[in-house]
Amino acid sequence: MSTARSLALSIEPTRRGWLSASIILGTGLLLLGGLFYEEIIAAVKVWIESKTYNHCFLIIPASAYLAWQRRHDIAAAPPKPAAWITLASIPTAVCWLVAERIGIMEARQFMAMILAQILFLSVLGPRSWRQSSTPLLYLFFLIPSGGFLTPALQSFTAQFIKVGLDLFGIVNFADNMVIQIPEGTFYVAEACAGLRFLVASLAFGVLYSCVMYRSIKPRLIFIALSIIVPITANGLRALGIVLAAHVIGSADAAAADHVLYGWLFFSIVTLLLILIGALFRDRSFNRTLLDGFPYSGRIGKSAVVAAATLLTIVTGSRLLADALDDTLETQPNLTRLEFSVPAGCQETPLSGGEAGNGLHGKAVAYSRAFLCDRDLFIVRLHQYPPRIGARAVFMRELIDPSWEMVATKVIRIGSGIAAQQWSEVEFANSGRLELLASAVWVNGRSVSGIMGRVQQALNTIRSTPTPTLVSKVSYTTSKSPPDAQLAMERFLLATNGSLISLGHDQPRLTREGNGQE
Repeated sequence: MSTARSLALSIEPTRRGWLSASIILGTGLLLLGGLFYEEIIAAVKVWIESKTYNHCFLIIPASAYLAWQRRHDIAAAPPKPAAWITLASIPTAVCWLVAERIGIMEARQFMAMILAQILFLSVLGPRSWRQSSTPLLYLFFLIPSGGFLTPALQSFTAQFIKVGLDLFGIVNFADNMVIQIPEGTFYVAEACAGLRFLVASLAFGVLYSCVMYRSIKPRLIFIALSIIVPITANGLRALGIVLAAHVIGSADAAAADHVLYGWLFFSIVTLLLILIGALFRDRSFNRTLLDGFPYSGRIGKSAVVAAATLLTIVTGSRLLADALDDTLETQPNLTRLEFSVPAGCQETPLSGGEAGNGLHGKAVAYSRAFLCDRDLFIVRLHQYPPRIGARAVFMRELIDPSWEMVATKVIRIGSGIAAQQWSEVEFANSGRLELLASAVWVNGRSVSGIMGRVQQALNTIRSTPTPTLVSKVSYTTSKSPPDAQLAMERFLLATNGSLISLGHDQPRLTREGNGQE
């Protein structure tokens, strides 16, 4: 009787403690969600629009299942708040602010998730968080990450196809992401890179390993298989499509519904992974008991202090970012901006009355169209307020989703301090190509990549920042990719010198050196 009463007395404050912690965590998460609403909306938008991340809608239910599976272990370690842990939110908030200024949404989302983990850790305490860490850390899969791997995966797939064709003795020609065989031409586009299979397989592999195994070694082995197998399988899938084209005699027939075939193939591979993993799964889980852990249910004050401290730090970084992002600044005018017609081209009207000054988001835009040897190039210049964040400046040009990204390329024109750096993105749809080239000038210099984002971020905190100029050139054609790329490069070289500067610190593009490097 005394033992049962003792256990009941131990369970009751534990329940009160978990109830208090749950209320504080729920309130804290709602407030964090309000502070990071941009990150949440951006993530959900990607889940909806990108097939690669549709599985993210299943992450929260999967995390809830992991928590339910471990409910006894979690209950055995009642909350014991540690407010001092919220100090870790200071460097994390600083990193979020840097990511916000540089304009990397993925990094902002990671920092937001880390801050949420710090909230859990400080309110629950190290011991309780450790028991809950598996479902909590699984929430990181909510972040649509991994896009930076696409070029490497594309390259691996293209090389895999090339090696496979050579082994089978099939005549082929490979140029970057383009594979040519006598029966037709194939593009290793973003959809063919296998990223959607990789991220889905990794999310599944982590879930499966956490459900089936208790020890670290088998978990790591299965997670490694979940990375290696889909990458290799995607290479085999792509090679199989090209081989089918060789046998059938038609590239179009073999490539039809290749994404559907890919998912069927991926399903088979996943089933094989499950069967392999079942061979060495753990047979039982050892559960701990509630008794033996004396505990007081009074956690309210410490937990509230921890949550309030973290939210105060995060709010400070959010307010600072809003102050730096001076969106209320008067828009710069482009009345002094003029074009000269590039050599060998003639100006032509834009459809829909797009020519002239106008607003494009937070930028003032100016558009012109040029016809060069029957090739139509549309040039758009965007000038942004000086203190705007880098994300708006470096955001990728939107295009009709029916067009599939094929390749990216960096084009450099000129040399020395006046060199221009253009980022070219190639899209394909029904035998036509769309090339989009863009360049950014910050503080009068052409910039690109992560360093360009850093320079724009620094520009926003200068005492006298200068407006940022973005130039975008679009070109649609039915030419082959090499011919289309050559036409774009010739136009970019011809326009070098076509802009009249807006002021002393703005770029004056002039022909220097011998053209393209």
